[in-house]
Amino acid sequence: MKPSTFAQRGENRWREAEQLLDRLDDGGPAPADVSRLPGLFRQVCGDLSLAQYRMYGLALCQRINQLVIRGYGHLHRDRDNLWSALWLGVWRDFPVMVRQEWRLFWLIMIFFWGPFWAVYASSFYDMRWTASLLGPEQIENLQRGYGEEEDFESLRDNFGSNFQMFSFYIANNIGIDFRTFAGGILGGVGTLFLVVFNALALGAATGYVRQEADIEKFLNWTSGHATPEFLGMVFAAMAGMRLGLALIRPGRKSRGQALAAAGKQAVRLLYGAALMTLLAAVIEGFWSPLQIPLRLKYTFGLTLAGLLIAWLLLAGRGREEPRAA
Repeated sequence: MKPSTFAQRGENRWREAEQLLDRLDDGGPAPADVSRLPGLFRQVCGDLSLAQYRMYGLALCQRINQLVIRGYGHLHRDRDNLWSALWLGVWRDFPVMVRQEWRLFWLIMIFFWGPFWAVYASSFYDMRWTASLLGPEQIENLQRGYGEEEDFESLRDNFGSNFQMFSFYIANNIGIDFRTFAGGILGGVGTLFLVVFNALALGAATGYVRQEADIEKFLNWTSGHATPEFLGMVFAAMAGMRLGLALIRPGRKSRGQALAAAGKQAVRLLYGAALMTLLAAVIEGFWSPLQIPLRLKYTFGLTLAGLLIAWLLLAGRGREEPRAA
């Protein structure tokens, strides 16, 4: 193949690559066809290799080589910015999205804290409701872990190490979050049912320990990880409700289109749920078992709760917050 024929066949491809790279060099918003860059980059690299092998001339090789250098610079820069984009997504974009979904947030809060405080308050007057919700096995476990006569180390007897505890909490809490999210496919009813179920179980356990066991031991164990664990459940429930609402209120879209759009928002909420669940498991597995003064445990838990609340309320302020579809 003559150099002129080779250049004629590759001209359209090289010109498209040049135009795309010129728009990327301007520093504005990414072009709509930016996804074509990796494919064009591979083709241009092949052209350069062939031109050099066949010795098609310095000018032609230099032109193609310049495209390769520019394309590599953009693709390599994107990889370098991956962690920066991930950090901005967690630190700035996620709180903006949670504030944007404030109705779902407060809906979950009502469905959780209403039943929680109701069953907790009932334990002061009649323990039969609490006992019926917990069952004999759970009551035995609470006495074993938080009974006044039991040692704090008995909480770890079933695991043997902090890492095993961490692994157990990861598996358990992820299971709770996933079931809460998956319940949204039933129009959100399944999600709300699981939120109420968990609220009743936690309220009954807290009430029982307050009346029949050692509440300080209970708070010693739970004060550090309670906030991120609770937020993980809330974010998973919000994701489930986002799917459920798309099914029952698709608006002008078909249910399939509404579900696909809601799924993008729901997945982002699940990222936050996963982050909170991981943080809670780390604290519960490695911090909660430490035998340190209760005041220090309280200080840590309150400080962490304050930081997480400030993050959700303040991070990303000043950015445009479009309404969810």
